[in-house]
Amino acid sequence: MLLKPKESLPALTVAIQAGGESRRMGRSKATIPFGGRPLLCRLVERVDDVADEILITTNGKDDLSFLEEMPQAPKIHVVCDLLDVRGSMTGLYTALASAENDFVAVCACDMMDVSGPLFAAELARAVEGDFDVVVPEDSKGFEPFHAVYRRLSCLESARRNIKAAQESPASRKGGASMKSVVLDPELRLCRFSMDEVRAVANAGCFANCNTPEELARAEERIFGGEAKYPALYTPEPPRPGRGSPAVPAGSFWYTGRWDAYAQAVKVCDFRPSTLPPGEHSRQGRFLLASVRQVH
Repeated sequence: MLLKPKESLPALTVAIQAGGESRRMGRSKATIPFGGRPLLCRLVERVDDVADEILITTNGKDDLSFLEEMPQAPKIHVVCDLLDVRGSMTGLYTALASAENDFVAVCACDMMDVSGPLFAAELARAVEGDFDVVVPEDSKGFEPFHAVYRRLSCLESARRNIKAAQESPASRKGGASMKSVVLDPELRLCRFSMDEVRAVANAGCFANCNTPEELARAEERIFGGEAKYPALYTPEPPRPGRGSPAVPAGSFWYTGRWDAYAQAVKVCDFRPSTLPPGEHSRQGRFLLASVRQVH
C-alpha cells in the first residue's frame, strides 16, 4: 500500500491517553522508566513525524514536566480530562474536544510500538473515503486505541455515549467504552484489515504493557536489556582505563539535559535478568548519577 506524502494530508492531532489507573503496573505508565527514561517519551517520538499536534490527556496526577525538555515540546499540549467519568471514553472525549485539527489519532501511553505510518495510512483512508472512523480490525475485534477519528462527528458520538452510559445502571460501573463510538451507526466506519496494517506497520504495534513483568520483557526485546536510548545517549569516547570497574565496558554518557541535578549520568549495561523488573532503568537514570566520574 502506497502512502501519500504527509504534506498532501490534512493536519493530524495525535492524542496519547495517559490517565489510566495502572493498577496492575503499580504506578503511572506514562512516567515509568523504559530504556532509561519515561515510557511516554518513546511514544512522542514514534508519532512525531505524522503529528502536527500531540495531545497528552491525563487525569492530572502525574508530573509531566519532563516533556518540556523534548524537541517536540512546541507541539505537545497536556490536557486534563474534561469529565470526571470512568472509562476510556473520557480520554477520547477530552482529545476530540481539545484538538486543533479535524482528525485525531488516538493511542494509549503503554503502546511502546505505536506506528506513525499506520496513523498516516488511516488518515489517508479517512480522507479518501470520507469516513468518520478508521479502525484496525484483527481476529479479536477492533483496535480503537490505534484508530483515526473525525473530530466533530466523533465528539458528538462520544457525548451521546457517555450520557447513555451514565444513565444506564449496567454501564455506570465500567463507564463508556471507545468501541461504542466505533460502532455508532450514525458514523461512517472503515474497518482497516490486518493485511492493510502489515503493509505499513508491524502487527505488534497494538501491544501494550500492563505489568512490570511485561514491561521488562518489552525492554529486553527492544533494547536487548540495556538501559540505553539513542536519542539521549551517545557512546562514551574511548580513553585509557575503559573497561575497568570504574568505567564499565559499554557505558553510555548522558548527552541531554534530563535532570537538574545530573549534568552527566553514566548508564551501565544492566540486564533485566539480573535486576527486578524496571530496576535497571531506575538505577540507570537516578542511582548512577552518584558514580564517580572519570575524566
